Amino acid sequence: MPVDGSIGELVDGLLPRLRLSSLDRSGQPVHYDARLQREERHLHRTERVGDALLPDDHLVLHPRVVAG
Repeated sequence: MPVDGSIGELVDGLLPRLRLSSLDRSGQPVHYDARLQREERHLHRTERVGDALLPDDHLVLHPRVVAG
């Protein structure tokens, strides 16, 4: 991933490679968030990869739950 790419682009690019579904059982889109373990925080989709990540960082992807 280019260092000037966004976290959102990184996450969206990982979904098919990890075989994670982009739709839930009812056909609604599933959005995923990335959590940076080193800083114990969620990354914003607009953050730049080069600004947020260091070599050997670990990300945890998880679906965003939207109640409604």
